Amino acid sequence: MGSKTRSKWSFEISNHPPNYRSRLRDLAEEQAVAFLDMTAIWGSYIRESGYPLDWFKRDRFHANARGGQVLAQILTSHLGPDSHEPLPPSSDIQKKEGRDF
Repeated sequence: MGSKTRSKWSFEISNHPPNYRSRLRDLAEEQAVAFLDMTAIWGSYIRESGYPLDWFKRDRFHANARGGQVLAQILTSHLGPDSHEPLPPSSDIQKKEGRDF
């Protein structure tokens, strides 16, 4: 999970070459359903948090407990009753039951 992996990430979904994100977006469009680009929101949040990527992931592909909290908050902010509210600051998500992870 070094800088080589992180440098390939982009907020924008590239069509060239087609990739997982672009295929999901295209499928959502074909099916006339909403598309939530979790990768873009997750990536932006991680970069703005000031913490290294390893702090949020247990391996190259999977989130750890902290990362899971971020992903859950992203879903909640987009699917919950107050979905118009912005994602809270990283310090709010990283605390659970009064503990820092």
